[in-house]
Amino acid sequence: MQNYPLIFKASFLFFAATLCLAGRGYAAEFKWVYYGSASDGSLSGYYSPETANCQSGGTMDIWTKEVSNRKNVTDMAKTFGPKFKNLGYTLNHKRLDCANKRLANLGMLYYSKKDVLIGKAVIDKPRWKPVKSGSMGDGLMDGVCGLCRKNPPR
Repeated sequence: MQNYPLIFKASFLFFAATLCLAGRGYAAEFKWVYYGSASDGSLSGYYSPETANCQSGGTMDIWTKEVSNRKNVTDMAKTFGPKFKNLGYTLNHKRLDCANKRLANLGMLYYSKKDVLIGKAVIDKPRWKPVKSGSMGDGLMDGVCGLCRKNPPR
């Protein structure tokens, strides 16, 4: 990999390794901890503590799992096409900035109800978004931001 910063290389390798594992069904073996639901009930969110990767700059990367209900499946199929009619859940690679209450999505893996990968997205230029009080993102931060205090970066 050219002259990219070390943090970019580490994040890319982590994402690539997890993508390979997830494609073989190993992601289903992670422990998933509930952190909240969307206000309209379309999603339930879970995070995997063992995927937490604390960065020296005060951020952390983590994988989440969002389980879809009928409304979210319908919306996704309208937006992305008929193969999303079988959407069961999405694995999301996220970067959190706990001190500033913001997050960025790094990529997504979309799975059917039968655990078959039906789509993926890698976000080349992730954008930080502020986390709203009472949102799913707020619940995620409440659940995971303490993990870096317990397990600081090496």
